[in-house]
Amino acid sequence: MSVRATEIIPRLVGVYSAGVTILAEGAVSAFWRMGDGCLLRIDLNLGKAAVAIKAPWAQVRILFNQGVEESAYKQGVLPPQSALASLDKGI
Repeated sequence: MSVRATEIIPRLVGVYSAGVTILAEGAVSAFWRMGDGCLLRIDLNLGKAAVAIKAPWAQVRILFNQGVEESAYKQGVLPPQSALASLDKGI
């Protein structure tokens, strides 16, 4: 099964936007509060330089990772040309 089918679709009822943060030119973090209270986060950096992001939550599950080392993410760094989707299950 896909991540979408197992992690996203079951949580869609009652989902709402929880905000967005512009990190730099070409970089953004977006958040959604899922129907079960979990927080879905998507970090995207299309720029040419690494950007600082808010460090992940205690009980985060990585759903998608393109070009992000776990050690960098835990230190609050999003490399250039990278994308990460995570789910905070610490409700």
